[in-house]
Amino acid sequence: MILANFDDLRYSSHFEHYDRMGVFGGNVESDKYFRQQAHEMHYLNVVDPLMNLQFPILDLQYEINDEKAKNHLLYGAVKRSRIIWSAYREFYSIAPPNRTAPLTGEEPFDVDRALNDIYIQSRGLLDNFAWGMLYALHPEKVDSTHPNDIGIFSKKFAKLPKLSWLNEVVPEFKNWEKGLKLRRDSGAHRIPLSVPPSVVDEDGAKARSILLTDWQKASADHIAALSQKHPEEEIEKLEKIAESFKSRLDNLGSFQCLMVQDANSQPVPIYPTVTEDVGYLVQLVSILVERLKNTLDQAASKV
Repeated sequence: MILANFDDLRYSSHFEHYDRMGVFGGNVESDKYFRQQAHEMHYLNVVDPLMNLQFPILDLQYEINDEKAKNHLLYGAVKRSRIIWSAYREFYSIAPPNRTAPLTGEEPFDVDRALNDIYIQSRGLLDNFAWGMLYALHPEKVDSTHPNDIGIFSKKFAKLPKLSWLNEVVPEFKNWEKGLKLRRDSGAHRIPLSVPPSVVDEDGAKARSILLTDWQKASADHIAALSQKHPEEEIEKLEKIAESFKSRLDNLGSFQCLMVQDANSQPVPIYPTVTEDVGYLVQLVSILVERLKNTLDQAASKV
């Protein structure tokens, strides 16, 4: 069961759609708008296939007898696909491609959590799928196969007779897997991926420093007035002053749709990077489901 037109999972397909319409004419604002439209269409063409990814995996339970294989596929891969879908939707709702207002309040924390969930769970889903295939097709090899060799992209894993078809599937996804691994491993083992709430120029940085000092002083004055039980009217006035500085501080600069891995790394555009990564995941897992099902059917027909 193919879940989507794989071309629609690529950003280039949607960019080329607008390009064929002749809308990119060199006007900076107009070109930016239509690129954002292409990013939005890309997201919409990935989010539903991502949601539907769980169903063909669930159907594998009727083909598989091994309980450990079912556990990895149903309680591992399926659950992870749902987490990715939820995180992907939350991420997009907070940081769509046309957003310019800085992230405020809980948004920076929510968007960072969703971003890291996408990458950590994507790698986990592929790991669960590999273990599920091993238990389903080669249960006799589980104990003799080193855990580090159990993986969709492992050359040793693809040497197992009933998994040799991985050599046909994997090459197309090699470059994607390198990027996915880089982003996932950073988030899981080193510095989590993050999205800058806003970007400011040199003047904005100076203004931020001044506003931060003003806000800290106003907040301290407000807390002191509370602790010393000043008149209610004075306390409310100081609170409003502190809130005013905080609001100006939060809204300084603009949101740029970038993500970073650590303080010394170059920012990476969120779009199409994240949506492209999720699209490749949907495509790869769709193919894995089909090939696993075919292999199981062939084995059953020989019994």
